[in-house]
Amino acid sequence: MGWSRRTLQILVGLNALLAVYKGGAFVVLGIDGVSLVAGAEGPLDVAEPARALLDTWVRVLGWNWLAIGLMAGWIVPGIERHTAWFRLIHVGFMAVGVGRLSALVASGPDPSHAAWHILVELAVPLGFIAWQTQVAHAAARPLR
Repeated sequence: MGWSRRTLQILVGLNALLAVYKGGAFVVLGIDGVSLVAGAEGPLDVAEPARALLDTWVRVLGWNWLAIGLMAGWIVPGIERHTAWFRLIHVGFMAVGVGRLSALVASGPDPSHAAWHILVELAVPLGFIAWQTQVAHAAARPLR
C-alpha cells in the first residue's frame, strides 16, 4: 500500500461518507439517532426538559460532524494540495477520541469508551495526517 495518493484518497473519501452519514443521522433524528449512530442499546430514556437540551446538543454535534465530512470530501480530489485543511479536518475527527477519553476520565471505565476505541480514534487521524504529509511532499518534488 505504501504512501499511495490514490489509496489515501479512497480511505479519506470513505471516512468522509461515514461522517456525512452519521452526522446527517444526528441532524435528522437528534437524540433518537444515538442508538443508530453510537450503538447505544434502545432509545435514551431522558426526562424533559433535559431531553430537549440533549437533543439540541446531539443535533449540534451532528451538524459539526456533517460539516467535517463534507470538508473532507471536498479536498479529496486535490488531497496533496490542501495540507492545512487536511490537518484541521483530521483534528476534528480526532475530537471523537478526545471526547471519549474525557468521558472515560470523568465517569470511569465503561464498555462504550474502551481503550482500543480511543486508540483507534486518535491514531487513525494522526496516521492520515502523516500519510498526507508524505503524499504532499512527493507531489512537490520535481519529476526526474
